[in-house]
Amino acid sequence: MNGKLPFGRILTSNLRAASVAFRVGTDEIPPFGSLVRVAIGNSGGEEVFGLITDIRMEEDGFLRQLASGPTLDPEIVLDSRENRNVPIVLSILFVGSRRNGRLSHLLPQRPPLTLDELYVCDGAEIAAFTGHGQFGYFRHLLRGGEFPVEELFAAHFRSARHAHGAAGWSDWETRAVGELIQLLNGNYELLNGVFGALSDLDFSEMEA
Repeated sequence: MNGKLPFGRILTSNLRAASVAFRVGTDEIPPFGSLVRVAIGNSGGEEVFGLITDIRMEEDGFLRQLASGPTLDPEIVLDSRENRNVPIVLSILFVGSRRNGRLSHLLPQRPPLTLDELYVCDGAEIAAFTGHGQFGYFRHLLRGGEFPVEELFAAHFRSARHAHGAAGWSDWETRAVGELIQLLNGNYELLNGVFGALSDLDFSEMEA
């Protein structure tokens, strides 16, 4: 997906999260855990960064009618997916912001506006955001919500590790794991869950 082109627009938002309508038919759906960014209205340079925590395929009356039919021609399925505006909604957890070019792992001072455009961050943006500061954005993930914390960490680690490797910064993973151990000291159930998810990652897919 081209990070220079918007892939969707804000439906609802608050200071911590947002839902986004995805424009079907322009590009592939960005994967779970992707880092995204959105400029906040006409605020003059303030952006908010977030991670995709859920991808929902919404139904409409026509889709319900198709799905409940006795048979379904493959051509009808293909036409429905490619030519109709299938309702897809993404959930975004905000993890930081950028104001006047300066990155921060604090939440934005104001939420994005309805219909503000979102962009998928490229490798350089991922490396810059995740390499800034002392992993302060981890607290937003660990606060939890209606998303699988362990799986989100694993998905995020995959893309961040790849981005830092491409940038020639090899110590990100070691420092990130050390920070997780400190943050989750005493919460062994969540620590074991996160490490279990990390151990299931297959980095060879991205390094091949």
